[in-house]
Amino acid sequence: MRCILVIIFALATWMLVSCRSSQPKPESHPESEVISNDEPIKPIPTKIDLDTRKVALGKMLFNEVKLSRDNTISCASCHDLEAGGVDHRVHSIGIGGAEGGINAPTVFNAALNFR
Repeated sequence: MRCILVIIFALATWMLVSCRSSQPKPESHPESEVISNDEPIKPIPTKIDLDTRKVALGKMLFNEVKLSRDNTISCASCHDLEAGGVDHRVHSIGIGGAEGGINAPTVFNAALNFR
C-alpha cells in the first residue's frame, strides 16, 4: 500500500512539473502602457471639481447621529478625519458600546472612490 502511495505522489508531482510553461514571460514596459478607465487603481487627479453644496451635505450627513439606530453615533464617531479617517482600534465600538467584528476602514480620499 505504501508503495502505491509513493508512486501516486511521484506521478502527481511529475504531472505538475511537466505542465509548467517552458516559454519565458514577455517583458513588461510600464512606461509605455496606457491606463484605461477600467483599471482599479488610478493616479490621483491634480484637480477635483467639487460642488460646495454637496460637500456641505456630505459633512452634515457624516456627522449626523440621527442616522444611527439609537441616535448616539455618527460616521465621524469611528472615522476620525483628524486620524486619517480611522479609529486606530482592532475592533470598532458601535451602538451601546458593542464591539464590532472589524475596525473602521479609512475614508481618506473617499471622494476618489467612484465610477
